[in-house]
Amino acid sequence: MMVGIVRGKKPEVILNKLMNVKNFREKAVKVLSRCVKEECKLLCSKNNPLILRGSTTEDIHSTDFLKIANELKEKAPVFSQMLKDTMNTTKPVGLVSSAAVILHHRNHNMSLIRHVVGQLLDYGRATDETQTIDLLRCLGFSVGCSATHKKQVSLIDIQKKKTESTLLCQVHQSILQFNKKKHKEMVFALHEKEATDSSNYFAVSSQLQCICSSVIMHLYFDMNFSTAYVSDTATVTSTMSCYTKDSCNYLCRSTVPQACHLPPPNIFTKVGLAQCLAVSKCSNFEVDPNRGVAQSNDKSTVLYGKKYISQIESQLKESEIQPPFDIIGDNLDFLKSTSSMTKEKQRKMYQWFILVGLQRRVLDSTMFDVKPKHDILSLPNYSFLPNAQDINILERNMNHHILKVITRHVKCLKSFAHCVPKHIEHPFMEETSKRSTHVILDLLDKNQNFHDDTISILEHIHQKYITQNLWGKTERKVFGGDVLTNERAYTAQLDMQNCDTDFYKLGGLIHRPEGLHRMMNFLLFIYQEFYKPSSSFEQGTLYHLRNVIHREDVTGKDEVVRAYRAHYAFVEDALDAFILGATMDVMGLNDLNGSPQQWNPSILSMYSNKKQLSWLRNLAETVINKHINLQGTTHLQDLVEEAAKLDSQTDMLHSMFDAAINQYICTCQKKYNKIGHFKRHLEKEHYWHFPTAAPKEPKKEDKVAVWRSSFMKAALILRDTCDAYEMGDGNRIFLNAKFEMLYANVAGHTKYQLWLWRMMAYEQAILTPKQAFEYKWNTTANLNGTIDGNIPNDTLVDICVQLVKKKIKEQDSNFTFDSAKNTALSCQIQDELRESNRHQVSIKPFGKSRTKARKSSDINLMLTELMAGNIFKNIQGRQFKNFKNMKDVFEKVNLHKLYIWISKQKKRASYEMM
Repeated sequence: MMVGIVRGKKPEVILNKLMNVKNFREKAVKVLSRCVKEECKLLCSKNNPLILRGSTTEDIHSTDFLKIANELKEKAPVFSQMLKDTMNTTKPVGLVSSAAVILHHRNHNMSLIRHVVGQLLDYGRATDETQTIDLLRCLGFSVGCSATHKKQVSLIDIQKKKTESTLLCQVHQSILQFNKKKHKEMVFALHEKEATDSSNYFAVSSQLQCICSSVIMHLYFDMNFSTAYVSDTATVTSTMSCYTKDSCNYLCRSTVPQACHLPPPNIFTKVGLAQCLAVSKCSNFEVDPNRGVAQSNDKSTVLYGKKYISQIESQLKESEIQPPFDIIGDNLDFLKSTSSMTKEKQRKMYQWFILVGLQRRVLDSTMFDVKPKHDILSLPNYSFLPNAQDINILERNMNHHILKVITRHVKCLKSFAHCVPKHIEHPFMEETSKRSTHVILDLLDKNQNFHDDTISILEHIHQKYITQNLWGKTERKVFGGDVLTNERAYTAQLDMQNCDTDFYKLGGLIHRPEGLHRMMNFLLFIYQEFYKPSSSFEQGTLYHLRNVIHREDVTGKDEVVRAYRAHYAFVEDALDAFILGATMDVMGLNDLNGSPQQWNPSILSMYSNKKQLSWLRNLAETVINKHINLQGTTHLQDLVEEAAKLDSQTDMLHSMFDAAINQYICTCQKKYNKIGHFKRHLEKEHYWHFPTAAPKEPKKEDKVAVWRSSFMKAALILRDTCDAYEMGDGNRIFLNAKFEMLYANVAGHTKYQLWLWRMMAYEQAILTPKQAFEYKWNTTANLNGTIDGNIPNDTLVDICVQLVKKKIKEQDSNFTFDSAKNTALSCQIQDELRESNRHQVSIKPFGKSRTKARKSSDINLMLTELMAGNIFKNIQGRQFKNFKNMKDVFEKVNLHKLYIWISKQKKRASYEMM
């Protein structure tokens, strides 16, 4: 050894030789163990504590394995190196997890990783206390059940901070931005010397003049007077005193007591009504007694106004500007069972209400945001019906969906699949492909089935999430949900119309029926119209096809809502079979793998992709014209033209109405009180023609072909609507609402017809351009961050509801409302904790979309039945026995009644929805 030292050999070589000596080896191990013991003692010390010692909710939520590993290397190099060599790995996760278990047995306060594991087990529904969590606690891998539950409750603080930093921060920022804008206008109006006629001022109702929240001038224009009399001229010199002129016009000084709360005097400026409360700086102004208009006579108003505006700007710069958010709500129903039922101890149904905040992704701050887009009463009725341009757009979308099917299944067209665009593009694909930010806001012990509870829910939303600024203006937010939620919230607003301000009228909410329940209702119509169990023996009907492929989970219209996915999947597969059958008929194919007699694409590969796509589009257009016939028998264009004529006649009738005498005056000078009498006079004496619903003679045509085209049309609209929600395409979502409203009208689905119309009315007229734009383009959420990963907003709420229900179910019959609320507010943070740990341990996240089953065999079986039943042939006079006198759905629309209904809804909307 000495020779080695003298010769300068490496220390490793010398130590390796020394370790072969038995006595030296034992001593070296003791020295090394003493070193490790000192390092572990240092790690567990309270002085400069290790990250592993942390147990607060912030420590648990922000666990970083790499940071902990680096700290171990720095404070305990020997200990960490031994663990690395023992595990034969350099991954920080292995080092930290093993060190956490070891150090916990030395000191029970080293419990950070154990708390993380406890929350992951709780989120993963490992609630078997005696066999799972408590067993792992004894092994040192997790904390116990009670500690896990306590930390779960404390995680709610993180959820609240998240809400405050995003949604509530946006509420505060919107107040500041509006105040900044209005204060600039107020300063300008007060400093302007030229008097302005009172007709140029904003109209203010008498009710608003006595409300303290109307307009409050801060810092630079607020006063209190010690007497009820307000002089023509006043000069404020301090916070607690002012000069006033008494009845004899003598200037006197009056001191305002601090406890004085006299009604504030009202003054008018060019930007509206102002109420003066208490000023902290000198500001001189004059009030014109004739007009009641305040004007500044010095520069202090402008000076302090600018100072206040700069303070607002500095507050806005303190935090990142947050985008606006929508509020989505739904009922959370849970049945509490009992193990031993008695007369007093029965099952109990709990019905609560969950609120989810969803940040908007598509915004445009440049749009006009003061007045509504249009006057709802002047908007023509035909604007709510599909016009020629809408029909062309829908045909183009159908063309795309047909191409996706035929290039996937028809052998001679598969080689051209790359020419077909993957998606129907829209202008905001970048925004809608971003992952959404959503927060579970609250769980309320309220049942929306009770009217008083619905009012309480809306009041809670207004108090916490709706802003009312200094000018009494209430910011409006979208309140989304199913039609039932929309209807009850709308009714609650109507019952509060007698209140003083929009805030107390609950006017801060705009309603929107969301997509999942809208598609459910449309699917229900398809089953009501085209699916009958009695048609099982008729080849080519939906029930017959259902039996061919043994879809036992498809039971018909009564189970559509409960088993939506199964019923939707069957309609999708049946539509594919119909599209392929129609394409085979057009191309002259005997089977999908055969050679076409017409539309042969043999030389198509020689052309460019653009020309190939054009050829394919022409093929799909031929399929539409021959077998779907959107512009032929449907008479959609005739509906719009007839509605336009009715609008023209209605305008002429209104022009003949004299509001002064409240009568209709004809050109022949006859007067009528009732419009019905007036119309009869015009028809009889002046030969006017008012269209009515006249019965049409049944046509002798192929009713099977009518059934087929009607089904394909409805199923393609449903597919396009579903695809529009997946892409977050607001244009298609609102375009298809026009067609779906007609379907709801024919089916007698009055609630959905009403709310589809109201949704269009909001977008076309009632909202401002900016509000309408964001209302239209923020109907979806994206949980995956993919282009086609959007889901309707009510699907997002349903996901949250199902997650909370699963967590409540784990508590068996021990749950209470408080425990359910804690579960609802903490599950999101637990999910973030799980995703963070997954990322750190490099586990590929599980797919959040369902695996698509291979359905080619089912589609081929249905296609065989359709071709055998000659469904795509045109045979005059035939019909299905269970679908007698089949008509195209749009031919069933009673335009006269629909026109009257739209007119009534417009009149209601003019005073209910504004």
